[in-house]
Formats: sequence, structure tokens, C-alpha cells
Amino acid sequence: MGGDDEEEEEEEETADPGAAAGPQDAEQKPIEIPPGCYDVGDGYYNPKEGKIYTYGGELMRQPSKDEADWITKSCTKNDIKFVNFNID
Repeated sequence: MGGDDEEEEEEEETADPGAAAGPQDAEQKPIEIPPGCYDVGDGYYNPKEGKIYTYGGELMRQPSKDEADWITKSCTKNDIKFVNFNID
């Protein structure tokens, strides 16, 4: 009866929770997308222009209306807003 519980406990203690994410490079920087744009996995969608760009800023494609609607409902948006302060 107790043997199975001990084995499960040991597996839980030795499991690496980060292993599924794969190795990480110390030099790897987070992907940045322009404010107001959506991360689509292989680039970003700019809703003002209605186009998808690579993370490097090169035009990839223009999505269909259905794809654009899906992106704005399902993908992460960079909502960072920059405010200029005039400090005198």
C-alpha cells in the first residue's frame, strides 16, 4: 500500500517543471512588438494597417477579414501606451 505513494512522491520531487519549455539561452531577449499590435506567433498583426509583419518588421501578408477578427479576439495585444510628460 505505501510503496506506490512513495514512488509517486519521489517522481514529483525529481521532476523538472521547466523541462517542457526546453533549454533557454541566457542571451535570448523577449520578443517585442509595437504598441497596439497583436502577437500572432510568427510575427505581429498591425490592426491600423491590416497587415501581418515578421518580428523583424518585414511584411508577411494581409490576413482575411475572418483571420483578422480571430486575431483581435484570440491573440495577445501589446497595450503599452507611451505618455509624454513635459517636465519644466
